[in-house]
Amino acid sequence: MNALVSWIPLGLNQNPLAYEVCAFGSSANGTLRTSSKVELAVSGLPPERFFEAMGAAADILQRAPELVDVDEDTPFTRYLKEERELVRVT
Repeated sequence: MNALVSWIPLGLNQNPLAYEVCAFGSSANGTLRTSSKVELAVSGLPPERFFEAMGAAADILQRAPELVDVDEDTPFTRYLKEERELVRVT
């Protein structure tokens, strides 16, 4: 996994915001580039802390991540779970 993504749990775990953080897409499959989106999925994150978590991840990554709450039941979150697209980083 890309070294950039490996920093995510360190920052989020200093002040835990979510129970679980996973990477997906290029963030998870080793093809992340400086121009790529950093795609993260979170579980156990209280809705009122979603933007705080996004800000914390952006500070660590030095760019805005795409953050998806996989506790929400949507076609996209079901796809991520069913197709095993998620790689746990915390």
